[in-house]
Amino acid sequence: MSLQVLAQQYTQLGLPMQVDGSTLRIEHQGNVFTVEPDEEWTTAINAFFKAKQYVFDEQRHVLSGYKSVETQLVRLSPIFSNRSEHHYSDSHGGQLRVATATPEFCLAYITSGSALKPIEVIKSRLESRAESPTRRRPDGSIRLNRFNDLVSMPHTARYSVSRKTDSKKLLSRADIATKSALFKIAYTSGDCFELREAIKPSAIPRWKQEQLDTRIPNVVYVNDLLKYYKVAKSSIFPNQQFLSYYHVLEYFFLRVSDENLHTSVKAIVNSPAFNSSYENVSRLLGALKKHDNSSDETEMLKAVLYKYVDEDDLISFVQGLEQECGEKIYSDSKKKVFGQAATITLQKGHALNAAARVTKQIRNSLVHSSDRYNREDCFLPLSESEHVVRLYVPLVRFLAERVIFATSVGA
Repeated sequence: MSLQVLAQQYTQLGLPMQVDGSTLRIEHQGNVFTVEPDEEWTTAINAFFKAKQYVFDEQRHVLSGYKSVETQLVRLSPIFSNRSEHHYSDSHGGQLRVATATPEFCLAYITSGSALKPIEVIKSRLESRAESPTRRRPDGSIRLNRFNDLVSMPHTARYSVSRKTDSKKLLSRADIATKSALFKIAYTSGDCFELREAIKPSAIPRWKQEQLDTRIPNVVYVNDLLKYYKVAKSSIFPNQQFLSYYHVLEYFFLRVSDENLHTSVKAIVNSPAFNSSYENVSRLLGALKKHDNSSDETEMLKAVLYKYVDEDDLISFVQGLEQECGEKIYSDSKKKVFGQAATITLQKGHALNAAARVTKQIRNSLVHSSDRYNREDCFLPLSESEHVVRLYVPLVRFLAERVIFATSVGA
């Protein structure tokens, strides 16, 4: 009976499932998949759907029961500890286990309405299985090796007590215990986890990667820039991504500034009419003074963008991204970022200036924890402000890529 309930849940989520005795039959994109849950999963499925105690918070990704609270985690570091599980206890007699999620959590999560849409992960997994012809049986169906293929199994922290406890009190104790234990794990092993609820999903559509051929680019890129770019691409933290892309832009601050100065000076001293008259020397001093004033980093960033980024391309990129999002994430006239105006005007002659100003003010908020910024307007990792930075990562990435392209030379 519980398998029937499970099948109904999957079907409602867009993955049609039927029960044939003890076998589950799943249909997806014209393929049929079969799997027979083992005894452990069958017992867990029966117990979960018969139980009245479980409540799954789809916003926080927390499964609450009479005696336990299980919270989804995200692994922040690529370090994998030798120990697959961590066990702790507290002064209240509570037990905390940090490990792969329990079957109860897996079932609650996969059948939930979470914004992360875990059922889509399962669909992608099935599509990958269907690509291998060796997996097909004589009747054309594909047999899955285990029921695990139909669920998502994230890391969780499960806090449990020996007797039924008031739900609010249990949630509070579990939250405190989990955060303290996660710090201890990071301190002792370097294995870093964070609560899933602290890391918000991005509202920005995925970057549409161009379809490229297999030819090696016949150019030589600036190797230092590629290092910054790879760090940005490989990081899971929006602030690290943003700063590494920004380093690509910053790399040319002095070079472009000096080039502009040399051009201004040569335009004066190379003139046949130039001599040591008061007027000519004043013009020369004026050019040098203007260069001193342009040593402001925002002005230096503007100079780099004007040299290497086509403004029409920038405007087209922003318009395309906003069209996909369905909102003016950059060009809204009332847009503010960390307490400051951050509108990027999509007009020729204004877009590059605005992009430089906004990029620089976000950079400042990432490298200063207070300084001239109010505490409520500061960037704080793994908080709501991280979502703000995530919105601007595509913009600074676009600018960084254009600089990398423009500064390459033919091989």
